[in-house]
Amino acid sequence: MQPVEEFYNTLEMRGKTKRIYLATDDPQVFKEIKTKYPKYEVIGSPEMAKYTTLESRYSDESLSGILLDIHFLSRSDYIVCTFSSQVGRLAYEIMQAYNVDASERYFSLDDVYYYGGQTHHYYEAVYPHKSNGDGEIDLNVDDVLNINKHYFNGSSKVKNIRTGQEGLVPSFKIQEKTESVLFPTYPETTEAEPPRMPDPTTCVEDELPPPPSRSPSSSDTSFSYEGE
Repeated sequence: MQPVEEFYNTLEMRGKTKRIYLATDDPQVFKEIKTKYPKYEVIGSPEMAKYTTLESRYSDESLSGILLDIHFLSRSDYIVCTFSSQVGRLAYEIMQAYNVDASERYFSLDDVYYYGGQTHHYYEAVYPHKSNGDGEIDLNVDDVLNINKHYFNGSSKVKNIRTGQEGLVPSFKIQEKTESVLFPTYPETTEAEPPRMPDPTTCVEDELPPPPSRSPSSSDTSFSYEGE
C-alpha cells in the first residue's frame, strides 16, 4: 500500500476520494486493508476471491472474476501489481489504450515489464560504479546490462555484458537502453507531385459549357414535392 499512499498524497489538495479496486486471491486482505487504511474506499468482492483456488479456477464464476479484475484494474489511474503476473501485465497493457501515455502509471512489486518470448531486456550504465562487496559488481559508463530483477530497495540485479559479471548495482546508475535500427531511405524513388484540383472560386460562368439545346415537347413535365 505504500505506493498507493504516495500516489494519493499528490492528490490530497484536490479533495479526491481515496478509492482503490482490490484484486486478490485472499479474501482476508479486504478486512486487513479496511482496518489499516480506514480512509480508503475499497471496491472489490471478497466472495469473488474465493473462486481463485485451484479447485474452482476453471468455473464460470472464476472466469467472470478474472475478467472483471482485469477490466477494472486497466481503468484505474494508477496500478500497483506484480509484473511477474500475467494478470498485472495484461491490465497494464490494456491501460495504454485508455490514456494518451500511461507508461508511468504503475508500480511493480517485483519484475520489470516484459512479455513472453521477447528478446533480452537491456539496460545501460549512466554512472560508473565500484563494487563495495556484498554481491555488487563494477560498472563503466555505457556498459550494456541484461536486467534480471529490480529489488525496489535501491538495488538491481544485472549481468554486465562486457565483463560477464552478475550481481547488484545501484538502480539510479542504470537506465533502459533503447534499441534503434536503420530504415531504408529508398533514394532511388522520386517524390511525385500530388494532382492539382481546380479552385472552385476561380470558376466563372463564361467558362462553363453551354447546356444542351432541346425542343420542348408535350411529354415534358415539371413538378415539385414537399415531404410530410
